Amino acid sequence: MKSNFFLVALLSTGLFTSMNAQELRPEQGPTPIYQQVDANLIKVTQPCGNYFHVTPEGTLEGAFLMNQNIDDATIVSVQGTMFNGKYMGRVMYRLNGELALIRVYDEEGALVKTTRMHDVAWAQANSLAQN
Repeated sequence: MKSNFFLVALLSTGLFTSMNAQELRPEQGPTPIYQQVDANLIKVTQPCGNYFHVTPEGTLEGAFLMNQNIDDATIVSVQGTMFNGKYMGRVMYRLNGELALIRVYDEEGALVKTTRMHDVAWAQANSLAQN
């Protein structure tokens, strides 16, 4: 199960990569929706419901939500805010809809605090807190 979470962690850190807004298209299938929020921010909503905000230069900035199916029975959600391509403030990790972990980042993107929720019934929550 640790390898499955590693995949989710890898995907969530993929949010850090910088890209041009014009390059944010899937190779096949339905295209994402691009919505101009203001002069400097574009909201990109993927067909699966995940979304993030990006500047015209391709820097991730603003709210994001990522849902990922690990196997048939496990869904991990990551929700928070980014600034200059780095996590900022509270980033919440949910396991099958139940809050499993909260990580707090400072203005520079450095991890300040991690809080693990003990009432999560799934054993995978332990691997979330360790990574």
